Amino acid sequence: MQKPHQIVPQNLIRAIQFSAFFLVASLPFDNALFHFFSLLLLLAFCVSFRWIGMEQVKSTIEYAKWVHVSIAAIWAIMLISNATNAQSDEAWRTMYQFGPRYWLLFAIFSCLLGWRIISEKTLFVASIAALSFHFILFIPDILDLSIFDTRFKGMDRNPNTAGFKAAGLAMLSLYLAFYQNLTRRLRYPLAISLGSMALIALLASGNRGSWVAVFVSAAVFLAAMLPKHPKKIIAITISVSFVGVLMLTQFSGPAQRLSLLLDGYSSYRFDIWKNAWNLFLQKPIFGHGLDVRHALLTRERFYHEHNIFISVLTAMGAVGLIAYSAMLASIARLAVKHQSYFPLLLVFMMMVVGMFAYDFYRSQLFVAHFVILAAVATYPRDPVTAP
Repeated sequence: MQKPHQIVPQNLIRAIQFSAFFLVASLPFDNALFHFFSLLLLLAFCVSFRWIGMEQVKSTIEYAKWVHVSIAAIWAIMLISNATNAQSDEAWRTMYQFGPRYWLLFAIFSCLLGWRIISEKTLFVASIAALSFHFILFIPDILDLSIFDTRFKGMDRNPNTAGFKAAGLAMLSLYLAFYQNLTRRLRYPLAISLGSMALIALLASGNRGSWVAVFVSAAVFLAAMLPKHPKKIIAITISVSFVGVLMLTQFSGPAQRLSLLLDGYSSYRFDIWKNAWNLFLQKPIFGHGLDVRHALLTRERFYHEHNIFISVLTAMGAVGLIAYSAMLASIARLAVKHQSYFPLLLVFMMMVVGMFAYDFYRSQLFVAHFVILAAVATYPRDPVTAP
């Protein structure tokens, strides 16, 4: 039986690849472009059914059945939580968007990757190009170290999102150093320049969660690669350490930013987490629903949980946390089964970042990246064919 990528017309395949590439590339920048390319991808995906057939779709969805079941359970608990708490229109809009937008995005990318219509390489190139462009515009500030004068906010004017994107670019740059599809003359200069730019931007952003995530994730990655590439790991470790010590000892800007990163105030997170935990204790089974901003609002004007797991507990209670944990466990199981360790490591990194800065359902930047990475980590490596 022919594989899906062999029977779908080449023009349609190119349209799908184009839409997927620019969907991923636009995600760090612009909501309108992201929605536009999401719509194009959805339309092209639906047109492909004429050649692929529903049996292929069912087979691919069945492969990641428990991920889909977990997401369906999360959606159902959102419905129950909103209904039992007489939630606002915004809470219902959030619930309606979660399924059609993010669940469908996961299903589409899983199918297209499993059918070999798009590839991990395409998504990798789109991601590293988009994140690089986000910081290339600030190279003059990096070179004269004025990027450290205040917290770096990037193109979004937000230090948390700037740090999150810098963390992603740092990990992709580390992976690029080991990427065998590029010659050494190209991949090493790219990895060093992009990685350095990302780490400087990350330090300047003052985002603790992203720093912790990169430090832990990079340590795991380097430890895993050590048996196969001991010389390269030692060279990377020594080089990064030397440059880091040089910058921190010879220049006041980076040293001051690191000091604030380590010793600065917690942005009232402990107060927010305590407040959110007390809200969970009031309704521990199904939570308060998806709009708890008024209940979380404090005199410091912080109104969301700044922690994905606490946000699950506050919004959907213990039942919601069970469903969310089941989804993560299902993703991890499939990723380990296929030895898709780097995408799984990026999912782990996102979870660490999310423990300091995000909720689990509201931020498009966070959730869309999460579901696309989950699809990359879990899609079947052997092409799915109809029974």
